[in-house]
This record gives sequence, structure tokens and C-alpha cells, in this order.
Amino acid sequence: MSSPICSKTPPNPFNPALILASPHTPVTNSSKAKYVHRLDKAGGIRRELASVYADARRGLIDSADAYRLASILHMLAKVIETSELADELQALEAATDPKALRRIA
Repeated sequence: MSSPICSKTPPNPFNPALILASPHTPVTNSSKAKYVHRLDKAGGIRRELASVYADARRGLIDSADAYRLASILHMLAKVIETSELADELQALEAATDPKALRRIA
């Protein structure tokens, strides 16, 4: 008799839902536990980018991997920036709407 195959797979530590779920998510694929900063705000991306740079300078990660990670972080930063600008534009458009101005006056 063969043993039953387990249908459960371990969670992917790079799943964005898991990364955004907690302020610091441990990455378990290295000998020393590293923490990924929250990537839902520009400050977290900035800190994570600084961590990637520092790890590359120390030789903890390969420069090609650091380049790839930095590129992904840059894309995330652009998405957040665009989203924030769209929200600000929508707020400005709502504030300058003639119908809204007539209601205030």
C-alpha cells in the first residue's frame, strides 16, 4: 500500500496577501530569518529597498537578485504613487465641482 498524498501545500512566503497581512513577515528560505517590511505604503517599500541594498553590499544576496528585487520594489512604489495621485485628483475634482460649490454657497 502506498501512503496517501497530502493535498496541503505550504504557504508561499512571497504571496502578497501574506506580506501585506502583518507588519513583519519572516522569510524562511534563508539560514537566518529575515523580515520583509510592509509593502502597502511608500515608507515600507523604502525601508525594504534599503534592506536589499544593505544585504547586497554585505554580500548576503547576489547582486543580480538584488537588482531583481529592487526592480519589483520600484514597480510597487510606482503603483502606490499612481494610486495616491488618483485619489488626490478625485478629491480635487470633487472639491471644484460646480454642483458642490452651489451647495456650499
